[in-house]
Amino acid sequence: MSEVDEPMTGVDGGESRLPLSEDETRVLELYDKLQELRLEIAILNAQQADIGYETMQLSRDLFPYVQERDETSISVAQHAESVAKLRDDLTKVQVQSLRVCRENMELTSELFALAEQAKQKKAVRVDDPRVQQEMEKLTREVKTSRQRWRVMKGVASGVVAGSGVDWAKDEDLRNIVLDPEDED
Repeated sequence: MSEVDEPMTGVDGGESRLPLSEDETRVLELYDKLQELRLEIAILNAQQADIGYETMQLSRDLFPYVQERDETSISVAQHAESVAKLRDDLTKVQVQSLRVCRENMELTSELFALAEQAKQKKAVRVDDPRVQQEMEKLTREVKTSRQRWRVMKGVASGVVAGSGVDWAKDEDLRNIVLDPEDED
């Protein structure tokens, strides 16, 4: 036997066919079809693996941006909550400030009433220069106090009205914004 293949002589070069029954032919055709399908499946799986890799790579590329977006959303939500709390606190402080100013105004009015009573009781001493100076001083203080009260009330009304808080639904805030100037 030689190590080089030698062509066979006397044999027809075409495919030799054995006589097969119809069933055997059908089985061979089905087997060939099965092999073709396996090849197609292998090709499709290889293509899907490429698509899966690309999708996975895209997901990896997008992950830092998605994570940054989520962190930013959380930060914005926390900031909005903080701003809302600060507005509520500011409104409470403004309401308290107005209450104190109103109480101060009431006490000032009471002081003037008492001063007026004292003035009437001591009408004889009105001619005294010290009493006149004291009365003028008290009158100036009252006038200054009333002016300050009007300014504070106007500023507080403006702050409450401009704060974005629904002051029309809250009775205290509504009284602050719509309070008439009849307290003079």
